[in-house]
Amino acid sequence: MGQPVVHFEINTASGPELTRFYAGAFGWAMHPDGDDYTRITTGGVCAGTGAPGIDGGIGSSHPGDDFVTFYVQVQPTSWTRSSRSSSSEETSTCPRPRPGASSSRRSATRPATA
Repeated sequence: MGQPVVHFEINTASGPELTRFYAGAFGWAMHPDGDDYTRITTGGVCAGTGAPGIDGGIGSSHPGDDFVTFYVQVQPTSWTRSSRSSSSEETSTCPRPRPGASSSRRSATRPATA
């Protein structure tokens, strides 16, 4: 079985516009959390399995530096790093969990830079 995505974040300089778009397009509930972050409650349920959809957030970034981060639930960090030692990607951990998180540590992966 694969590792589940447990949270997502959309980071953009157009936060207010994206917040309105996603709330209107998908009916997601938006919860402002400070000046530069909005928590998203999707309220979805996966068809067929009944599993809940994942929640996320919209954060800020500099103009032209938009990006999306997926937080994936993984085995303990030592297992993750050793099993990916030959990969061309790097693994980092997020120091603070978002509300509703099931763990105090999350891993994010981005392509390694030269």
